[in-house]
Amino acid sequence: MNRKMFLSPLFLVTGLVIGYMVWGVPDAPTPVEAPAQKQTAGVFQLMVDYNDDKTLTVINDAAFSDGHTVLQAVIAALAAKEITVETKEYKGIGTMVTKIGPVQNGETKYWQYWVNGRYPAVGADQYLLKSGDVVEWKFTGARM
Repeated sequence: MNRKMFLSPLFLVTGLVIGYMVWGVPDAPTPVEAPAQKQTAGVFQLMVDYNDDKTLTVINDAAFSDGHTVLQAVIAALAAKEITVETKEYKGIGTMVTKIGPVQNGETKYWQYWVNGRYPAVGADQYLLKSGDVVEWKFTGARM
């Protein structure tokens, strides 16, 4: 057997062993999982009454995700219609809606909400939405 033929594979194997010892085995690519998406829990109806006798926004069958509060679902539904919602956090009370679209809270009127015709005892950031709920936001000074 030719000495060169014997040494060539020996050098190749030696190079591979040394490379393995120096750099190690390349890591296998780590599979990247898609972010977990919440399942759609249901739909709700949304009405926003600006109390100016001409502006009323109604969204039928707005989808929301499992575990969403009224506030989260309303912000998402209105954002899809390019209507912004502004809020302010109050320590010990929770989050209050301060502005919907162009209408901002004032001295005597502010944004209030009802679910299924009832005035909830908790803030919109705490009320968990259920499929089929009817949510009304009204710019008013009186609790109706």
